Amino acid sequence: MPHALQELGLFLLFLSFSPSLFDQIYMAIGGDAVLRPPPMDLPIKNIEWKYNEDIAADWHGNEFECFGQFKGRCEVNTDTGELTIKELNLNDSGIYTPEINYKVSSKTQLSVISRVAKPSVETSCNTEMTNCDVTCEGNTAEAEPITYTWFIDGEHGPSNEELIITKDSKEYSFRCLMMNPVSNETSESITNPIIKQEQERLISILVPVVVVIVLVLIGVAVFFIRERRRRAQYKKWQREIDEKWRRHRDGPEHEMDPLNQSPDGEGQTDTTQHLSNGAETESVTPETSNQSLAEAAASNTDQETEFTSVEVPDQQTSGPPDTNKDSEKSALMPDKKPETNSEPSADEQRADDRGDVY
Repeated sequence: MPHALQELGLFLLFLSFSPSLFDQIYMAIGGDAVLRPPPMDLPIKNIEWKYNEDIAADWHGNEFECFGQFKGRCEVNTDTGELTIKELNLNDSGIYTPEINYKVSSKTQLSVISRVAKPSVETSCNTEMTNCDVTCEGNTAEAEPITYTWFIDGEHGPSNEELIITKDSKEYSFRCLMMNPVSNETSESITNPIIKQEQERLISILVPVVVVIVLVLIGVAVFFIRERRRRAQYKKWQREIDEKWRRHRDGPEHEMDPLNQSPDGEGQTDTTQHLSNGAETESVTPETSNQSLAEAAASNTDQETEFTSVEVPDQQTSGPPDTNKDSEKSALMPDKKPETNSEPSADEQRADDRGDVY
């Protein structure tokens, strides 16, 4: 019994001092681990590394050799005594003890763990949405030890796995950092669920209002566009109707006005009258016109002869001739009587061709 108590006391003493007897290192699965013994003052002649109680590798002045699970995956540096283990797996975790020049050095505890997975932030709220639990979750299998850190609105926050927020919390965004000795990952940011619900409720009210306003504006715009087109079409129709009415009111003679109008606006009535007279005398032949002119000339000659006979005084009754009266008579009488059958002059022929009557 006393011997058993003594062994128990020694075991407890070993456990109490064990943290100081080991160099703790963490390495990720699939990586390489380099185990370094303390520096040596004397030249190294032999090296032996133990994994727990088994020999992992040794060197005795010739080629080194790896044993067991480390065969083909380890190397020994004969200058420094370092042991390199490649392509680590979970079974490589344990206590490694170096013995150099037959002297045992400090031990190294190697822990091979997994890298942490990307975490996510999960929320759980009560029905009234007045209290919510926010948790940083992720796969932690074979990844211990893990620590958590929160970032609230971009600022460094508590180092807990879970947060509690209330309706009085003013923080807007949350994200968490999950970390172990070989890796770390950060979650996506989430919005405060209480604030988010209030925003969604506000949006659910505002969106229909905005939609209605937009539809009203579109309807007003369509109305004004159609009204503008309708007025433009109406003005176009009105101009066409006015033009047709003006043409109907003025008639064909009005359409000839621009042709009869002189540059100073004069002569329009005479030209119209001439055209009318010309229309009335279209059937008159040149021979008829010449005959009319000849008759008119004969009539004028008779009138002049008659006028001359009236003006000539009686020489027997009135005494000697008055030289002044003779001069007036010679002035009134023509030098030669026109012939009734003479041809019309060039000016009269042109006037006849145009249909003018003198």
